[in-house]
Amino acid sequence: MFSGIIADVGTIFAIDKDSDDWKVEIQTVLDTNEIAIGDSISCDGICLTVTKIYDNIFVAQVSLETRKVTNVNYWTLGYKVNLEKSLRVGDLLNGHFVQGHVDFYTKISEIEKDGDSHKIKFVLPKQLDKYITYKCSITINGISLTINKVTKTFFEVNIVSHTWDNTNLSQLNDGSIVNVEIDIIARYLEKLYE
Repeated sequence: MFSGIIADVGTIFAIDKDSDDWKVEIQTVLDTNEIAIGDSISCDGICLTVTKIYDNIFVAQVSLETRKVTNVNYWTLGYKVNLEKSLRVGDLLNGHFVQGHVDFYTKISEIEKDGDSHKIKFVLPKQLDKYITYKCSITINGISLTINKVTKTFFEVNIVSHTWDNTNLSQLNDGSIVNVEIDIIARYLEKLYE
């Protein structure tokens, strides 16, 4: 479980695509002495399990299923990835409950500067339409955000300068592919309604 508050923007150091389960190596300024084999780390909103640690790099596997619904296929050497260690009992929940279970990926359709902030429009995937509403929480590339506008074709969020400067959103452009996780409450409400 995560909160959607990014702790570091890491860098893809290596990608091994020789099997169905890719191996990725991510360079970070997080203290790797405080990371253990088996720990969960949110990488662009994807909950990945640490399989190896050396120097300031951790290694994780990415399954074929994960690649089907996330932006991992667009990761290249040097790609900047948002990182967050999993919550511990007693940690502050400054964002919202984030599972690291990406529902789908989508595309940025427009980035617009708005004073000290940025407005970002995302294409609204049809399969996520029923979960996305005005002022609901959403996770984009692991970042806890609030939806400010929804139409039939897109949804929009406002990015304050701190978030812009301390996540990988400032590295992205129109057309960039991002991971989306809907609010866990919406998912459970749907199941209860059924």
